[in-house]
Amino acid sequence: TLSNRGDTLYDLGRTAEALANYDQALAINPQLMSALVNRGVLLRALGRSAEALTSYDKALAINANDAEAWNNRGVALHDLGRETEALVSYERALVLRPDFTDALLNHGNALLALRRPLDALGSYRRVLALDSGLAAAHDNCGHALFDLGRFEEALAGYDRALAIRPEYVEGIVHRARALAKLDRHGEAIAELEKLRATGADAYGLLGDLAFCKAAACDWSDNARLTVELRARVVDGTPAIDPFMFLGFDGSAEQQLSCAQHWLRRKKVVGIDRTWNKAEFSGDKIRIAYLSADFHRHATSHLMAELFERHDRARFEIIGVSFGPDDGSVLRSRVIKSFDRFFDVTVRTDRDVAKMLRDLKVGIAVDLKGHTTDARIGILAQRAAPVQVSYLGYPASTGADFIDYVIGDATVFPPDQQAHYTEKFVQLPDSYQVNDSKRAIAA
Repeated sequence: TLSNRGDTLYDLGRTAEALANYDQALAINPQLMSALVNRGVLLRALGRSAEALTSYDKALAINANDAEAWNNRGVALHDLGRETEALVSYERALVLRPDFTDALLNHGNALLALRRPLDALGSYRRVLALDSGLAAAHDNCGHALFDLGRFEEALAGYDRALAIRPEYVEGIVHRARALAKLDRHGEAIAELEKLRATGADAYGLLGDLAFCKAAACDWSDNARLTVELRARVVDGTPAIDPFMFLGFDGSAEQQLSCAQHWLRRKKVVGIDRTWNKAEFSGDKIRIAYLSADFHRHATSHLMAELFERHDRARFEIIGVSFGPDDGSVLRSRVIKSFDRFFDVTVRTDRDVAKMLRDLKVGIAVDLKGHTTDARIGILAQRAAPVQVSYLGYPASTGADFIDYVIGDATVFPPDQQAHYTEKFVQLPDSYQVNDSKRAIAA
């Protein structure tokens, strides 16, 4: 009775009383599955996912054949950023109930978070084979296809979701972003402006709109957009893409605020670690360069020779790639320029950071910042005692776990140091390295 009363109170939004009822029920009968599972649901709704996980674990210790509890356990682990464990929980649920659409959807979401979009697509399509009218599954198919760079197909997925749920705001946002990737900026702008008129700004539409208008060279209301962007990057409602904001006339203080709000939106929080200096006392300092751009990309065109010219008597140079292998001559050259090269595309941020710590990397250099395909979460896990931002993002990352930013007096004027979370390391003349081996066009 107490457990059922807790369910009713939860439905009424009286969460504190509902939790008290579940606790009272469990004090009488600690083996009551329904109270344990529903208590977990309530705790997760309150943002207390670690406690929810404990509740689900207790339930599963009593009955390991409860598919609902396994699925809920996975969701709690997802909240905690433990996607690999979440995936295992969803798989346990699906062994028990192969047609469990919620678990299949969540399974796909975990795979997507683990950067396995092709596998995620398989999960979503299994959902659609069971229920072709599920808008969320079509939308998520769109996400997987988007991550695979198959933007036309992603757009079709979003269109199918919206055919089922025409007022699905997130689906409209996703559709606009796919249109932008297809260089159909005029259509994207029309969608975004229509959405903004409804007050749906929680999805960061202002940033998307500003980007699309800039890409289309539509400067008709640039002054108004700039004023609005400046205000939003200060209050963070919604968070604005810091790399996009670099293209507008903001101050260093506003840029810092923009980056910090972006990190909060992405739930990127730095971890403190203690280091045993004796472990880094070898003959060579290990430097790891982290990027998604070790292929035919401006970063590699600029930096290839730098990697080659490091003093191998003093340094060991490690490449950490989380971008595509385009099979190009440039990628091959970059790989050869490193002493060791790791493709970590499908590994989690936590796993990559641990790998670098196990390798005893002394300095980790992030070449991405807040640019496309960035994985600043690797450095948030404290991959190395010294962490540096360089080249890709000429502004403050706003991250207290990045120690230095390499620049010059033009890109990072000394009087702006107060508006950077990183300490300046200034190079003479220009901070931008260039490959002297590149042929100059005739």
